[in-house]
Amino acid sequence: MLAGLTLLVAALFFRFYPRLFSKTTKHPVAEAYALFCKRMATVGLEKSPDQGPVNFLKKIKRLRPDLETEAQEIIDLYVQIRFGKTTPDNRISLLATRVKRFKPFRKAKPDSYRTQEIHS
Repeated sequence: MLAGLTLLVAALFFRFYPRLFSKTTKHPVAEAYALFCKRMATVGLEKSPDQGPVNFLKKIKRLRPDLETEAQEIIDLYVQIRFGKTTPDNRISLLATRVKRFKPFRKAKPDSYRTQEIHS
């Protein structure tokens, strides 16, 4: 009986051990924004580690104006949730939904690219 109980405790410990000490659990808002950034990277727009959401949006507007509207909505929601004083739960689910539905195309139509000015 004692051996069976010990075996059960050991099995449960090893089953849940990784979760007890895991630091990889992300908040749904962080997960949604990470997925958005990953999808932007698949179309050639990578967010640098030191780039905040507002500056990332500027980059998107400059390089892929065809994605501007959707990116603006997603980033606005992210900023409101992440940096606002209060966050209603419906905004978190709205952000997750918008990001899940966001499927940027690899390349925009040639006429939708803006000419990029080079600042000296």
